[in-house]
Amino acid sequence: ALPALHFARLPSTSPAHAARGLAAKFAAWQAVKAAAQRTAAARIDTPAAQSA
Repeated sequence: ALPALHFARLPSTSPAHAARGLAAKFAAWQAVKAAAQRTAAARIDTPAAQSA
């Protein structure tokens, strides 16, 4: 079974995209970090990962 997909609209990291400040861009991109951490934690908890 595949995990559910989650989508997030993220701002460009380009400095040319000045509509949002760096702090706002950083905060928005934290969603990617959180998803990666959840995925890593889920892989550690799976039986296949434990037997490897």
